[in-house]
Amino acid sequence: SSTVVPEMEKDGFSRKFASALTATSSVIGPIHPPSIVFIIYAVVASSSVGALFLAGIIPAFLIAFAHMVVIYFYARKKNLDTRPFPSFKKLGKSFLESVPALLIPVVILGGIYSGIFTATESGAIACLVAIIVGMFYYKSLKLSHFPKIFFNAGLITSSVMIIIATANILGWSLTIEQLPQKMAEALLTISDNPYVILLIINIILLIVGMFMEVTAALLILVPIFLPVATAIGIDPIHFGVVICLNLCIGFVTPPVGVVLYVTSNITKVGVPAIVRSTLPVLAALIVVLMIVTFIPAISTWLPGLAGLG
Repeated sequence: SSTVVPEMEKDGFSRKFASALTATSSVIGPIHPPSIVFIIYAVVASSSVGALFLAGIIPAFLIAFAHMVVIYFYARKKNLDTRPFPSFKKLGKSFLESVPALLIPVVILGGIYSGIFTATESGAIACLVAIIVGMFYYKSLKLSHFPKIFFNAGLITSSVMIIIATANILGWSLTIEQLPQKMAEALLTISDNPYVILLIINIILLIVGMFMEVTAALLILVPIFLPVATAIGIDPIHFGVVICLNLCIGFVTPPVGVVLYVTSNITKVGVPAIVRSTLPVLAALIVVLMIVTFIPAISTWLPGLAGLG
């Protein structure tokens, strides 16, 4: 948000729409590998992590394409100016200048996959690399900046943790009341048509995603809905993509849309304003969700091609 939103404003996008777009595009991350959300689902559902990673690639590109469509119509409506394509000389110069910054995700993923450090430790390593690059290469980071950086990091982290903590309390309450189990039992009494069941599950998950944190929702709902899905012939990998995409849309749906509050804290745009600006993108995301739900090959083709289906 702190990097992309100002750049979008330079191109004529309103701060509200730029904030909304940045928030909704975060749905791509947990669907495209490497995805912590898929790993959690794989553990709970005893599925292949590799198959899920491959299954999420095409849906992630569909989400990106949906954003492009919304941006195209927004730009047409606002009659925004287009930038000329830069020269190869300028592209090369910009790339060389950005190499040190681009090393940060390389260090994070390389360290995790090589086993040098854990996913949690990678955050600390990334901060260290960013400090070194900012202070000694770009020379834009000074010691006097650190108090404000620490304060803002603490403020954003604490607000997110409060939301997650209260979401976990809600998840515990739902579990105690056995509400998910009751919903699953009611499903099979309504219909045994896979498409009808998937549609109902989608609606339930979209509602649940509005109130529950993703990890808690996966731990509670996967053991309940997966047996129902497999009983009517739905592939567990396909169902994993559907349930994860549903819950990730919950990142940007109020009242417990964690990403909305994070984006609001950074861009200083009110949550209600961001929510109103997300509506066109949310509509596009729902369309992508329906496509992924009712065309299983979108999720199962790549895993099948790799022999993991």
